Parts: sequence; C-alpha cells; structure tokens
Amino acid sequence: MKLAPGAFARNDSLIGTSAFLGAMISAVSHCNSVQETIQSWRTSLGGVQHAPEWDEWIAEIDAALNVSLGEAAAHARDHEGSWIRGMLGALNILLAEDSSPEDLFLAHARWLASMSVSPSLRQTAGMFCRMIESAWLRVTSTPALIRQPTLNIPTIQHACRDGAPSLQKAVRIFEAAIPAVSTRLSDEMKAIIRSVAKK
Repeated sequence: MKLAPGAFARNDSLIGTSAFLGAMISAVSHCNSVQETIQSWRTSLGGVQHAPEWDEWIAEIDAALNVSLGEAAAHARDHEGSWIRGMLGALNILLAEDSSPEDLFLAHARWLASMSVSPSLRQTAGMFCRMIESAWLRVTSTPALIRQPTLNIPTIQHACRDGAPSLQKAVRIFEAAIPAVSTRLSDEMKAIIRSVAKK
C-alpha cells in the first residue's frame, strides 16, 4: 500500500496505525529486530518529501517499545485512553522475552480484539500466531507463573502445537489461556475476540 505524502493519519485505526503495527509484526517474524526496522523506516524517509507526522509517529513507536514492561502493561490495560498507546503497549509485551503470563494474556487479547476492525492486522494473523505460540510456550516453561499448572499448561501447550499458525489458532490459544491467568475480561470483549475467528 502506498500513501501519498501528507495522507498518513496515525489516528486512523483501520489504515494508518495498523499498517505500521502489522509491518512491525511482519518484520519481527522475518527475524528483523525492532530497532533495525525502525531505523530502516527513518532511513527511507530521509530521502523523500514527507509530512512531519511521519517522523513523530516513528519516534512514538520507538519510545513506546523502549518503556518498561510495567508501563507498557499499564498502557495496554487502559481502554479509556489512546488506542494507539494501548496497542503499542501490547506490542511491547508481545515482543518482550520476559513478559509475565498476565501481561501476555492482556496483550494477546487486545491484539485479537483489534483484529476485528483492522484488515491490515488480520493480514498478519499467521505471523502474529507464531509470535503467540512462542510466547506462551516460553511462559508455560515456568509452572509457578501459571494458575493450576497441571491442568492449564498441557492445554495451552497443546493449543500452541496443534495445527498451522492462523487467526483461528491464535483465538484457540487465547481460550486455552483464560483459566491460566487471574486477569478477567468482560463478556463483550471475549465475544469480540471469538467473533474474529469466524471472519
């Protein structure tokens, strides 16, 4: 997708922001680091005319992905504040190597819910699912972090290993993780997430 200079609107959850978030998931899935990807974007802007908002947005992504996990989780939990900040907080958690099951579940849920309204994010569903598989297999390797580990760890691990990466599989992993964490979602949010698998 090519946008004309000045056409980018980062507050557009359907196109502007989602395009960058999806591109980040794609880059990471192809073994490019977050910093390499951000630097590549900055470099590509250096030689072309563009609106200042592009620079501001890339700086915001960079800053959001370098805050502490505690701050990232607070942003991801804040459904009354900025959608962009919440999604960047969730992305920070998804990319971290030391996120907790509670924070991972929160980020997983927020990302799936946003896929319900974003074609750009749904296009990266397989790549997102691979990230989720890896993250949940990592956290389930520490039973003390999981509620009722003897019951929930095998269920989560089976969901992670059963079938090819897909949006439907990402939702199945989410369902398997619900009883393994203390975080509780509203019935409305769970319904939104479950509806994503049917699209």
